[in-house]
Amino acid sequence: YGLHESTGIPRNWDSERDQPDDERALEISQALAFLIDLAENGADAWRERALAAAARIGETVLARGVLPDGAIAARYRPSDGAPNTDTPPLRALDMPAQLGRLGRLLDDERLLAAARAATRRFEFTHYWAGSWEFLDPGFDDHFGHFGERGLVLWRADPTTPSFRRIALGGLEYYAPRWHDAVRLGGYVAADEVRCWPIATGIAGREP
Repeated sequence: YGLHESTGIPRNWDSERDQPDDERALEISQALAFLIDLAENGADAWRERALAAAARIGETVLARGVLPDGAIAARYRPSDGAPNTDTPPLRALDMPAQLGRLGRLLDDERLLAAARAATRRFEFTHYWAGSWEFLDPGFDDHFGHFGERGLVLWRADPTTPSFRRIALGGLEYYAPRWHDAVRLGGYVAADEVRCWPIATGIAGREP
């Protein structure tokens, strides 16, 4: 019930009326990530079905969600798969990260190519923000989102330089500033905890 019959796009469900709400667009990267997780690590009885559902989402995203500038929309209308670009800039790599994972899993170069194009577009305008005195929200938000998605892509395809650059470049920028923020009493946010496993994940790939 959670996936549209025609587009495969995740949908909301109106529990009061007990019917789907297919006209309200929603972000789909977490649902796609769950399906990929299930296909990779779930119970045997569910893996094939989860992979088929993820592949179907991938086809709809390739057909409708790749924007003229190479970005990939994060939100979609379930009824027809129409993309909706009304999302914060922090969502820029949400779908590329999952398409990269799916492309690796399916050995589908089209999905990986779309993820590569989106990261090249992202790199062209992105800069890491913050100093040791004002480390956040750049560290917890930018690195917490973009660095994590870059790490996901780097794991999926270690041969693509932009995937590595996004993850490692963020750590190289923030690590010394993070050190000084802690040492000298700069502003530190609770959200930074999500950056710690990203940093260790990067170190695991490139000590």
